[in-house]
Amino acid sequence: MKQIKKNENWKKKMEIKLDFKNVMEDSIGSEHGVSNSDIDNIREKIANAHKRVLDGRKSGELGFYQLPYQDKEVSEILDISEDIKNKFDNFVVLGIGGSALGNIALHNALNHKFYNLLPKKDRNDCPRIFFLDNIDPKLIKELIDIIDLKKTVFNVITKSGSTSETIVNFLVFLDLLKSAVGDDWKKHIIITTDPERGDLRKLAEEESIISLSVPLNVGGRYSVLSPVGLLSAAVSGIDINQLLSGAAYMDKLCSSSEFDKNPSFELDKNPAYKSAALLYLEYVKNKKNITVFMPYSNSLIGIADWFSQIWAESLGKKYSLENEVVNTGFTPVSALGTTDQHSQLQLYVQGQYDKVIVFVEVENYNSQIDIPKLYPEFNSFEYLGGKSINQLINLEKQGTEHALVKNNRPNYTIKLPEIKAFTIGQLLFIIEVQTVFMGALLNINPLDQPGVEEGKIYVCKKLGRKGY
Repeated sequence: MKQIKKNENWKKKMEIKLDFKNVMEDSIGSEHGVSNSDIDNIREKIANAHKRVLDGRKSGELGFYQLPYQDKEVSEILDISEDIKNKFDNFVVLGIGGSALGNIALHNALNHKFYNLLPKKDRNDCPRIFFLDNIDPKLIKELIDIIDLKKTVFNVITKSGSTSETIVNFLVFLDLLKSAVGDDWKKHIIITTDPERGDLRKLAEEESIISLSVPLNVGGRYSVLSPVGLLSAAVSGIDINQLLSGAAYMDKLCSSSEFDKNPSFELDKNPAYKSAALLYLEYVKNKKNITVFMPYSNSLIGIADWFSQIWAESLGKKYSLENEVVNTGFTPVSALGTTDQHSQLQLYVQGQYDKVIVFVEVENYNSQIDIPKLYPEFNSFEYLGGKSINQLINLEKQGTEHALVKNNRPNYTIKLPEIKAFTIGQLLFIIEVQTVFMGALLNINPLDQPGVEEGKIYVCKKLGRKGY
């Protein structure tokens, strides 16, 4: 019992928090801020959106809700990852879009920034990790230059089993593998695809290649917590059980029974819903159609890129659910504090009033670096000496926030106690829930991507694919 209580206390300590005060009119004025009466005016819309999301969860349409609870799949993934660690020096993800961005986000967030340069013992004997998410010939050639194919395993990820960019890269490396290792090439391939359909599924079955399944009801951009993202994470030593535990914890925070009973008046008890509702009001009332995602940690820039896909592809739609032309959606921007204070901030503080800035703040970096006192006779050195870089980066974020508020620019902050698998699981899950809830508020389908399909069809026709 004491261990259970201790674990619950730790989870509470690691709970991410959202601070919305700088979106409200009390901080930035009525012209660009949201009032409590604005929220009151959309209570019925919030209740209807909640019902739509709840129905989607119950029907299984929103399959990502099930991902934090996949014990059987996790066991299989861990077994495969241990086998890979024992046999290979390199692990290469071949994927694009939702089949790569989540992998990259997890790796960047939870592993050493220079992971591949560490000696193997300092990587806990885990393989080096590479992501090939483009068909840039120079990129492909340079990856070929640095890996020993005999010591490399490739994880080919595409739910459809037919994504042209991924298939192209697979064919290139398959040909090289057959030349390098002969009949053993199958041991160097792991396929992650649809459980039933597609050419990759057919290949895996015909050639007895190890494979994992993307759940039928989980689309690519919502698949980071499925085998799509979990295998590369496990291979690199990330605790995927803690990652899913964090997602489950956030699911509980965003699924309170009180909200189910009275959704119109319990918005504060669902952080994902509240962030979506405030961004929705800024969009429809104050014409803020750009969402800047700005973490104050290099480890989280991959999360910002992943956010950009899920936010743009889910919400940028031409038609409503009733097939009316709406041309709705947000433009996401990935920014990095403090780096982009010196490249983008001027626009955010004094440019058009069309943005909401979403900060991600880290309370404990688990690294303390003090600034030495050197050359105190130089004024630009003296005031920094004796402080810490930790203190400075937090002040930089506060300064950016202050400048935005002073100029009536809406912003809010997501606070991570630390960057750990548990907190990253929470962050990924809250963004997914926020996205589908925003889709319900906008009355569009947040799960399809017909605009992307048009480009795919064009390429397939030009290359002479049958059936197009």
